[in-house]
Amino acid sequence: MAEKVTKRSAHCQTDNKSGRSKTSKTMSAEVSPDSKCPICLDIFNNMSYLDLCLHKFCFRCIHEWSKNKAECPLCKQPFNSIYHRSAV
Repeated sequence: MAEKVTKRSAHCQTDNKSGRSKTSKTMSAEVSPDSKCPICLDIFNNMSYLDLCLHKFCFRCIHEWSKNKAECPLCKQPFNSIYHRSAV
């Protein structure tokens, strides 16, 4: 099952009364920091866990990371496996 995720966007608008600009944010849904991958800083895509520390990442992010170093990018603990449930 594929999900479409709309990214946040911010744009400036001018307040006609004061002439100052103000920022307004348009979001499809409020995103908590816990729902973002610490590597790419985006919403999790195919969330995966490391075997020992259980920190979570996008599968692609941690897979690419593991090609250089088999340690958690957050706590630096070595890992042996990435737990991942593939999309059906």
